[in-house]
Amino acid sequence: MLKPQPKLRETVIGDEGDEDDDAGNRSFDSYDVPAAKKYTEPDFILVMVDADPQGIQDVPLLCIEVKTKLDNKDAISIATSQFKDYLEQLASKNPHREFRGILLGGDRYFTGLLTRNKHNEITGVRMGDTNDGQGCKPSVDLVNYLEHRKKLFLK
Repeated sequence: MLKPQPKLRETVIGDEGDEDDDAGNRSFDSYDVPAAKKYTEPDFILVMVDADPQGIQDVPLLCIEVKTKLDNKDAISIATSQFKDYLEQLASKNPHREFRGILLGGDRYFTGLLTRNKHNEITGVRMGDTNDGQGCKPSVDLVNYLEHRKKLFLK
């Protein structure tokens, strides 16, 4: 099931014009405009609906964040920081063992994944191979990446 702009958690948003407020405490929409909302909202989360003994649960498979463009280091830095925050939030929601994230922006994309220890416990978030921090160029590579993820999710 694809969930558009799901609410993940409340964020701390300072007063309007608050100089001390940093990008880590704000949510930005797809046009990089600060969103004055109480929740962070990634653009899309793909979930698998799973019935467990305690009820029905959404199991996150893929988080997708879309930006209009990521054409300079500052834009990339802000977007990847926000994207990592989304992945960290989703780590606490019992994601699928093959959970990944995709940050799309203009003519490039970045991948994110959760790191795990030898006991399969989530230990953090890591950005995938991103061509020296500049992102990968979407093409057949992104389609192949998604096809591979689909096979892993269905195992």
